[in-house]
Amino acid sequence: MPLKNIDSILYASDLLGHDGRDAFRVAVSHAVAHNAKLIFLNVMEPLSPMAERAVSHCFSEEEITEIRNKGYQRVQEDIVTRIKNFCEEELNEGMQLPSEPEVCVETGMIADTILKVAKEKQVDMIVMGTRTHSKLSQVVLGSTAHQVLFHASCPVLIIPIG
Repeated sequence: MPLKNIDSILYASDLLGHDGRDAFRVAVSHAVAHNAKLIFLNVMEPLSPMAERAVSHCFSEEEITEIRNKGYQRVQEDIVTRIKNFCEEELNEGMQLPSEPEVCVETGMIADTILKVAKEKQVDMIVMGTRTHSKLSQVVLGSTAHQVLFHASCPVLIIPIG
């Protein structure tokens, strides 16, 4: 069976600090090397049921929807700015991404949502960072990276960060 081309790469980020820059650097280098489309995904976990109830007592459903939409828009704008800054600071002269990265902001359980988006977008590779370094935390708690690694239908490249 011939090797599959890498035409699209899903990069999953939690946007916490600059630790993820190393993982994003790897995703960008693969996108450039394979002339692949890069999809930048940020997954926000949903509010707990208690928090949802508290919010619903303070705002109407329309206000909640508007607040969520503004939040998604701000996160997308932040991602676009981060990508632009990264490219300006890190890409060598004349080097550029093959296409404008697609930015996705989703709400859901993180590993499940990464897998769902990867399947919907039919990506050829997932790149993500992980902060889990302890064997005990991997066994007892599991990690998002491990869940994605063992359930993805495409290769997953996990970069240790932090």
